[in-house]
Amino acid sequence: ITVVALCIVVISYSSTLMKEYQSGPIFSSDIMVQPMGVEMAGLRYIEHLPGVTDVKYSYNSYDKIVCGDMTSELYVYSLDPTEDNLKYDKSFEGLSKDIAEDEIYVSKSIARKMGFEEGKTYTITFNSESFMSFDRQMKVVGIYNESIKSMVMNADVYKNMYSIRSIARVYVCCDNPEEIDEFIGKHTDGLCYTFSE
Repeated sequence: ITVVALCIVVISYSSTLMKEYQSGPIFSSDIMVQPMGVEMAGLRYIEHLPGVTDVKYSYNSYDKIVCGDMTSELYVYSLDPTEDNLKYDKSFEGLSKDIAEDEIYVSKSIARKMGFEEGKTYTITFNSESFMSFDRQMKVVGIYNESIKSMVMNADVYKNMYSIRSIARVYVCCDNPEEIDEFIGKHTDGLCYTFSE
């Protein structure tokens, strides 16, 4: 049942991503790679390809959160202030990379569903369906325009909370996008989608 649920989530996320991409690129890098089940070690080679000038990794986890009597499933993204790892994702455009450990950004859709307001602090239970749930006081410091229910938090807090972290997207800036795009598609193990602007 868990594998089936994960497949449904992946298919749903991929179809949403494709709809967004059809209305215009959702990234400002030359290439975006969406790996499915590919470990970090299987992607590090991209950094060393001739012509690649920058690579950023976006991590996320799928979670069910609880706040008061409200619950929601959503994607939780990791933002590393030292790496600015979300800077090429237009979904998070305008968010400051300097996010404190008790701060979060939330998408408009999750703000609407959960009643989150900018500037307010909430007690949120993360990993609510796990024996390792976490209750944290988090201040909403911004609401971004994203149709997918999601949240962004500090990378250190994210790493402490989620033992299973997925690479959601890899953003690649390069001098030769067509060649790099084709090379990544041929040489990455697992399911991997590449999109060039």
